[in-house]
Amino acid sequence: MYEQLTALYGSNEYPMHMPGHKRQMDFGQLNDAVKIDITEIPGYDDLYSPDGIIKDALDRASALYDTKNTFFLVNGSTVGILTAIYAVTKQHGRILMARNCHKSVYHAAELRELNADYIVPELNNGMFDAIDPQTVEQKLSKESFDAVIITSPTYEGVVSDIEKIAKICHSFDTPLIVDEAHGAHFGFHERFPQSAVKYADIAIQSTHKTLPTLTQTGLMHIGKNALESIRYEEVSKYLQMFQTSSPSYVLMCSIDNCLRQINDKKSVLWNDFFVYRDEFDKKLKDLRYLRLIKTDDPCKIVISTKDRDIYATKLADILLNEFKIQLEMASATYIVAIVTCCDTKEGFERFSRALLEIDKRLTDNTKRNGDTDRYKYLLHTKAQDNIYIYPPGIPIVAKGESIDEKALDTIALYEAAGLKIRGL
Repeated sequence: MYEQLTALYGSNEYPMHMPGHKRQMDFGQLNDAVKIDITEIPGYDDLYSPDGIIKDALDRASALYDTKNTFFLVNGSTVGILTAIYAVTKQHGRILMARNCHKSVYHAAELRELNADYIVPELNNGMFDAIDPQTVEQKLSKESFDAVIITSPTYEGVVSDIEKIAKICHSFDTPLIVDEAHGAHFGFHERFPQSAVKYADIAIQSTHKTLPTLTQTGLMHIGKNALESIRYEEVSKYLQMFQTSSPSYVLMCSIDNCLRQINDKKSVLWNDFFVYRDEFDKKLKDLRYLRLIKTDDPCKIVISTKDRDIYATKLADILLNEFKIQLEMASATYIVAIVTCCDTKEGFERFSRALLEIDKRLTDNTKRNGDTDRYKYLLHTKAQDNIYIYPPGIPIVAKGESIDEKALDTIALYEAAGLKIRGL
């Protein structure tokens, strides 16, 4: 593994994917990680009972994000999702969740044996749109729930009106959890959306997705305006249950180093990024067949192949094999690239040149949508497991749901595009 990974680092392949540091080592990353890889020895604090250097780091993080409490996550956002849901629900309780939540939310609901009701966002360009606050209000006015959980931003960068949704939830005395895994950078520049941390009761972020920290690093926040029912002790208790009992000092240092730099440089850290991003968008106006879809998050580049003669998975293959550009994900009809403050001007220019070159090869022909008859025998049966592609890990059909014709069409489209269907 070491030989192949170091070879990748030395290659010409450009990462348009997480982690956010993009393998650039001048953003406080830890070249000599082995030197600081310790365990909880005297004098170096304890993540689960912090009163020294870790407490200082947590206090800095909380001050930066302006929260009531902030927790370090070293098992990714998944552990934050599990913790948050357990901390605010009761066994066999009820949860109102966005249908486009990550599989970790479904897993938490299954483990907690929760009865789930769904908020189903509209589809736009083949992607889930923002959550409609009125739908949340309608649901809460009809029955009570232990909690509401939504994803904002989505994998593609669509942001919901968290301020309005939080006010609605709080009017029913219902906690709002926001999976903000892809939004740890929000609020650090005027062109970024406002962070959910300001309004949600609990917000979970993967710092490694769009900030320069190591993989698995994240943050969980209790908001300053959280309901009184959100108790630090309860959140801390479940975090200790779900997260490793040997938290990595390397990962914790990675978070602290990153947040220190943001605190020192946040007014200028993204200035070059926006210059590069604006130049990129301007160049892509010359596309004829591929289409740039602008979403709320400038750190996401979404390119649609809908109604063209190429699947997005094929586009991703060409970008990797011919142009040495590795994407974050490819669905059947669009690709997603993640760009951050660590991306270079050369990287943006390389990506735009590649897309324009590929666009010249395309035609007006449309592609087939796949064989819809292959899984007809599953029609109207209940899914035995969550059926999804990964990434993004959002179930096409959730465990226990009936498989309808729309789901079969989606499965057929994904298979035709060469995507691996999990849980089928």
